[in-house]
Amino acid sequence: MEPTMNTNANTATLATLINDSTRCARFVSVVTTLKGASRLAPGEKRGGLKIRVGNDTVRDTFVAGASYMNLKAKDAAILDALTGADLDAMAGAAHSAWSGRGAKAVQVTVTRADFDLALAEMIVSTDKTLAGTNTSTTDAVYESLTVDGETIPGYRVYVGPTDPTATPAAAPGTIYVQGLRVGRKVIEAAEFAKPASKSAAKTVAKRVITRLLPSRRYVSYCLEAGTDFILNLGSDAVTASDAAGITVDPTAVTEALALALAA
Repeated sequence: MEPTMNTNANTATLATLINDSTRCARFVSVVTTLKGASRLAPGEKRGGLKIRVGNDTVRDTFVAGASYMNLKAKDAAILDALTGADLDAMAGAAHSAWSGRGAKAVQVTVTRADFDLALAEMIVSTDKTLAGTNTSTTDAVYESLTVDGETIPGYRVYVGPTDPTATPAAAPGTIYVQGLRVGRKVIEAAEFAKPASKSAAKTVAKRVITRLLPSRRYVSYCLEAGTDFILNLGSDAVTASDAAGITVDPTAVTEALALALAA
């Protein structure tokens, strides 16, 4: 029998565990299977057999509590502060990219112009997210997890899609945990590894710039009742991470805690 409490989650047992643990610590570790991506099987042509690639089972260790919107606000400040000299330095590192498709693709060097275009698009996208006009922003389908009237930092509840014809991502009331990752260990590699991407120059430039942003560590995981996940909280998360051989950078933890507490 589930405990008696007031919560907007569809499982009071998990909500109670989270509530009791987050009073002491925000350190979290979860074992879950990544969604991966659907790709054509080797030798198949368009419309042929597809396989799922990159669906590794991993243990991720992170600090819960960071607000995605607060992270994006910090991203915006960093993006706006980047100078021509900063972009010159990035271009000077001679990052490699690809131009063209398939067998005709050739390697190219990412130029300063690519970084200029990448930065401009990232600033526009971040501003749209903060304004609530970015179509990729999903805050509208979530609300903060509450237990007995109190909001639990780092957790949210899926309330369902705003479009009644859309397929729900999970059962309404499902808890999601979000935070800043500080370590990962692959527990079981996917049957099919995700192939190395041949990214265009602008895409590579965006990845380089993203390394500077607080949101680069952001992760969110679904804790849907009945699915296969393992959740460790507080001191149990530390023990589980150590047992898995996860090496956690103390600097990354300090940074993540500062961002989470600032949320």
